[in-house]
Amino acid sequence: MSILNSQIYYFSIDYKATKKAIKNHIDAYNKKINDLWAKGTNKTEFEKVYGKGQTYGKLSIKSAEETTVWCALDLLAGFIQQNAIEKDTDDDFRISNKALATKKHNRMVLSTAYRHVKKIVATGIFTNKKFNGTKAGYSITWNKDLLHFNQNFDFNTELVNQYKALCQLKNFDATLNATKGLYSLKCKGSQLIGLGYSVASCNLNYTTILLLEHNINIERGI
Repeated sequence: MSILNSQIYYFSIDYKATKKAIKNHIDAYNKKINDLWAKGTNKTEFEKVYGKGQTYGKLSIKSAEETTVWCALDLLAGFIQQNAIEKDTDDDFRISNKALATKKHNRMVLSTAYRHVKKIVATGIFTNKKFNGTKAGYSITWNKDLLHFNQNFDFNTELVNQYKALCQLKNFDATLNATKGLYSLKCKGSQLIGLGYSVASCNLNYTTILLLEHNINIERGI
């Protein structure tokens, strides 16, 4: 029993959780590069992995690139909010080097914005960049494991209703802890599928997971 109905749910970015996930991702990425770079003075192995002439300094994400990520995140949040206002399901998130430079109060030249985006793609924060033409900017696909969303209470209520309906169907009692968990549930992007950054369904079968947990607890006498 999965969440699938005609209702489209819109979610807003949870900045605190998303920034924490991205920061952890950057730290892990930099550590991976540094660990290989620090193995010795012979950089053959490093160049074999990352390419000739590459160094830790060239590849690592520094505060300037990190700030560019936060600028892109602000633009994404605005895009998602606009979709919710217009009840749109567009998933083509387009930005440009000019937009990123403007977010930095024009303290960044366009060529620097281009280099930053290229490095951010290499980290896996952006998983794809598609050029749309000279005047159309480019489309960015985010790593949805790094995007965390605030609660949508209508969606949470739907999850609870699905859970209770499945409990009734399977002749189980809906547990208070499970119901509370679903009411307070926050999702990240990889858990939400449907129409772009708007959501019509959920690929995690929460009700089945909760019922499995319920059965295990019964077996343990909890």
